[in-house]
Amino acid sequence: MLFSRKKNIKLLVPAVERGLREVTIKRERKQAEELFRGLAANSPVGVYIVQKGKFVYTNPQFQRDSGYCEDKLLGMEALSLVFLTTGKQSGIMPFKC
Repeated sequence: MLFSRKKNIKLLVPAVERGLREVTIKRERKQAEELFRGLAANSPVGVYIVQKGKFVYTNPQFQRDSGYCEDKLLGMEALSLVFLTTGKQSGIMPFKC
């Protein structure tokens, strides 16, 4: 019985340490995300994040620059905003919410 308790305690310590590391990582990630969102929301330049070709984040300045509301942008194919014209010009398609 004593051997079993010692073994269980030896197994418990690494499990608790893993749990504490996970909690710390989650807290640090949340803090970093809050910092990013605060900086991006107040940025004088447009900021966006594209994952798998679609917008997953846009800041207010990008929304103003693009002419699209956030609810229209999120999930939209990022390349759908870009159009090519003849010559060397390109731009963003105008649209208002």
